Amino acid sequence: MPHGHAPPSTPHEALVNALPAALVAVDADGAVTAWNPAAEAWFAVPAARALGSPAAEAGIPGAELWMPLVRAAREQGKAGKTEAFRAGERWLKLVVSPLGSGGALLLGKDVTAEVLAKVEAESLREVAVATASTLDADEIVAVVCARARELMGADYARVDLPLLDGRVGACGDEAAWDALRAAHPGVLRRVRDTGEPLLLGAA
Repeated sequence: MPHGHAPPSTPHEALVNALPAALVAVDADGAVTAWNPAAEAWFAVPAARALGSPAAEAGIPGAELWMPLVRAAREQGKAGKTEAFRAGERWLKLVVSPLGSGGALLLGKDVTAEVLAKVEAESLREVAVATASTLDADEIVAVVCARARELMGADYARVDLPLLDGRVGACGDEAAWDALRAAHPGVLRRVRDTGEPLLLGAA
């Protein structure tokens, strides 16, 4: 079976396993009692390791956001949801609901597309404001570089503009750039020559 799960014993279990969203159940003592295949994929933690663990140690990112909601669900029977937070390459929101047994149910929602669209729109707005308020090419390049790094979630960003007197904008970890240049010499020249994006390190 996928993810090493045993065949579901009930229709309810089959439904939980088939959900495309991460589902985690926590008992009255705060231990994980359910961890479906989507939770395994989203949090990169196998069910065998998560089950029985304290919820805060099971491997779900953003514990500072959802743990207070789990406590409120278990102790006060209140439901709630988190703000968006990052989990690997995804952005998630978690809806936390009380269970009749005194536990809590966490159901994930993938909001990556929404978050990236918002970040992209804000980045474009900032670039537009910068270009409208200054004619200084170096300042514009610096803004574009910073926004590109933020948008891509990158350690380092670099903008080379040979047509504008060879201006270069760079921000972030220079060591990351040095490592990339050493592993892939001439990478910028290849992009400029072909006019096509280049993806490195793809599987």
